[in-house]
Amino acid sequence: MQERENHVLALDGVRGLAILSVFLLHYGGGATSAILPIRLVGNLIKSGWLGVSLFFVLSGFLISGILWDSIGQAHWWRNFYIRRSLRIFPLYYFALLITLGSCIWVSHSFHFPAGIGVLAVYLQNLPSFFPTLSAMPALVQTGHFWSLAVEEQFYLFWPFALMSLVGRRDIAKKMCIALFIASLLFRISAFVWSSIGEEWAYNCLPGRMGELCAGAYLAFAVRGSSAERALVFKYAATVTIGSFLLMLLVFSRVHAYTWRNFPVATYGLAVAGILFTGLVAQAMAPGRIQWIFQRVPMVWLGKLSYGIYVYHLLFGPLYAAIARKLVHASTGNSFFVCRFFVSAVLTILISMVSFYFFERPVRELKTKFPMTQRRDDSSETVSGPRDIRGASVEIKEIGIF
Repeated sequence: MQERENHVLALDGVRGLAILSVFLLHYGGGATSAILPIRLVGNLIKSGWLGVSLFFVLSGFLISGILWDSIGQAHWWRNFYIRRSLRIFPLYYFALLITLGSCIWVSHSFHFPAGIGVLAVYLQNLPSFFPTLSAMPALVQTGHFWSLAVEEQFYLFWPFALMSLVGRRDIAKKMCIALFIASLLFRISAFVWSSIGEEWAYNCLPGRMGELCAGAYLAFAVRGSSAERALVFKYAATVTIGSFLLMLLVFSRVHAYTWRNFPVATYGLAVAGILFTGLVAQAMAPGRIQWIFQRVPMVWLGKLSYGIYVYHLLFGPLYAAIARKLVHASTGNSFFVCRFFVSAVLTILISMVSFYFFERPVRELKTKFPMTQRRDDSSETVSGPRDIRGASVEIKEIGIF
């Protein structure tokens, strides 16, 4: 099929890197040692939360491009929301059913926890609801679903924000820059005005809008003239390397690799947005980075990424219980190593079953609701992103997952 032939396979690999980073953060431990290589691996694992930033940048890039290419066509907004719903809702609400069942099992009653309602309407990223969510008597974990709430809230207004800018790509790019700056200012203000400012900065849509808009900016830039696209790909590596070094500088200043501090949660997230925008641009162009992301293991992880995201923590308590049974311990290196392998194997197996027998059959329904393309406002005759050689490429709708 044409879509498969033109699909930028490396972007699946980018998703694979993002979900691998998040999984290692939750189960990799983060080794500390006087031996430099071990210490570097540990620090890399501790910074795995940046995988969420990569997801947001990639989502902003893909969703904005898909919308920009289709706005104004017949049923564009209806088809967009139906396609998003078919991709996200079935597995997510299946996870909520599991969560509700575990709550009933623990409480021995059919009481409907308030936290389930919060999750059902995608408000779990608001710190005001964190106490309600933590009070749910569940045997599963749902804390990681905050990032999905950010995505769903983004989908509510972004299509209509772009609709007002059709034919004005330069203004759309300026809007992305303005929202990127506004997001940084929101994070700074959150620390100034709230005692839990790091949670408002890190978990809420206004605080993460910068990364989404960084990806959106790239989507608009690669839909420009040949000269503009050439500049994007020419400086992508420089931007990536420069922002990576700047990120290391931010980490070194605070002597920490977590987001729970002012410099990382404010300026660090802004640098991360630029870093991963450069990385996505490199993945779009032929070269060493694209070659790496096109390798089968990375692409395969990317295809399973939504299931891995949902199941790797949802069943976290179950994985820990199995590890305890196997090593007869609940702490120590043996337990953590065993839990890592149990979690990895079972998460992959469950995600594979979920993908091939549940997610993919539902996703095939999206073909009934196509997102047709229109001409862009640039001087090019074909809309949509192009690689560095100028060849037209097709971006399938994958969003964050």
